[in-house]
Amino acid sequence: MQPSNGMWDFQNGVDALIDPPDLSKALERDAADVWASHPQLIKRGTLEWMKMAKTPATRAARIADLAQSSALGLRPQTLSALALGPPVCQT
Repeated sequence: MQPSNGMWDFQNGVDALIDPPDLSKALERDAADVWASHPQLIKRGTLEWMKMAKTPATRAARIADLAQSSALGLRPQTLSALALGPPVCQT
């Protein structure tokens, strides 16, 4: 049975690798080419990262990070150590 709150369909755009309009607008021509060249795994993880932002400001910051990284020919920081923060040491 599917939940009635719409959560069942929440990730459909991510799973289909559909770029949201605000992302498409943020990417310049060369950056859009770099973004399009990323493997599906990277694109899906990044789209999910953007989709799961809790505030519009966080989403905008994530899109800006992606646009800047793509403009430099780099992968987004979503899956990098910088995005995850420092490792936690357990003693």
